[in-house]
Amino acid sequence: MRIAILEDDPSQLELLGHWVALAGHDPQRFEHGSHLLEAIREEDFDLLILDWNLPDLAGIDVLRQVRQGCKVLYRTRP
Repeated sequence: MRIAILEDDPSQLELLGHWVALAGHDPQRFEHGSHLLEAIREEDFDLLILDWNLPDLAGIDVLRQVRQGCKVLYRTRP
């Protein structure tokens, strides 16, 4: 599985990425919510792990934007 991890603390981000990799998955690490949203436009992820408290864009706001994008995708499909 491709797993996106959003965490602004570099040590926590590294630790989470390490655990995900040890479990046999492909971790993609992001320190900024805006960078994750850019990546989501170009790539598919099977799971998102989101830090709620970020300096640039809160995890809940990232989740809202992802959900909004999903609704748009579902509306345009036949």
